[in-house]
Amino acid sequence: MGFLGYGNYNKPGPGIEKNEPEKRAVFKFFELYFRKFWKIMNIALIYFFAAIPVFVIVFAASFFVELSFMNLNGGAMIDLLQGEYMYVVFLYDMLISFVFVAFIGAGPASAGLNYVLGCFADDCHTFIWQDFRDKFKENFKQSLLVFVIDLIVFVLLSFAFIIYYSFGGAIGYIRYIIAVIGVIFAAMHLYIYPMLVSYELKIKDIYKNAFILTMGKLPVNLILLAIIIFLHYALFNILSGLKLMIPIYILGEGFLLYGITGFIASFRAESMFKRFFKVKGEDDSGNAVGN
Repeated sequence: MGFLGYGNYNKPGPGIEKNEPEKRAVFKFFELYFRKFWKIMNIALIYFFAAIPVFVIVFAASFFVELSFMNLNGGAMIDLLQGEYMYVVFLYDMLISFVFVAFIGAGPASAGLNYVLGCFADDCHTFIWQDFRDKFKENFKQSLLVFVIDLIVFVLLSFAFIIYYSFGGAIGYIRYIIAVIGVIFAAMHLYIYPMLVSYELKIKDIYKNAFILTMGKLPVNLILLAIIIFLHYALFNILSGLKLMIPIYILGEGFLLYGITGFIASFRAESMFKRFFKVKGEDDSGNAVGN
């Protein structure tokens, strides 16, 4: 699969015994997850606090998009801001923001998170805080650019969906095409940040390779995306109506779901990289080479 492009895979593996049988992926996933549960929770909490500025940005963008959608479909903006819908809008924008930060990513913080979780998924040793900090710094510019691209794409797709949703007739069905594009773009994030921290690739190649990997195993990738979204929504739905819903939900995201969903994505990415990527090293000019 040479068209994917290769770089320096910088996480050394522990090696495999010559005659050691390979565990089935699902059993290996749960074995690693429960064995490294407290470490996964540790890195999830670090990520949770590091991603707070991004959460605020995404929440503001989501809030603006949702109010625009309501206003375009018959509601007056001032009524929305003062009416009973305001709390509901706030809650769902909070959910959207948590899902975005948990899965789509939070720039440099996601670089650090995915490196550490990738080490866990590959059963490699890692210094959690030090490696998170180092990968945060090393990949700052590239990962920040990825976040900006993602935010712009999702805002544009959201507004395009809103516009075509308001149209009647056949042209209104274009919103379904936009929704499909959005889902595929979201599924690509199973691979974008893990690839960014594992290989020396240009941004366009990261997105291209992520698209190839996503489409190559689309049903599985969509199932994993659905599971991740369902876990966040399930926690949100279970806690809805409680007096202390918001603080409990925030704790649940930070202490539990960021770790679970992040490890699902990293485990999937690591398994796909091992299957399709084969690193040979660098040539004399410092360029990455491979099959």
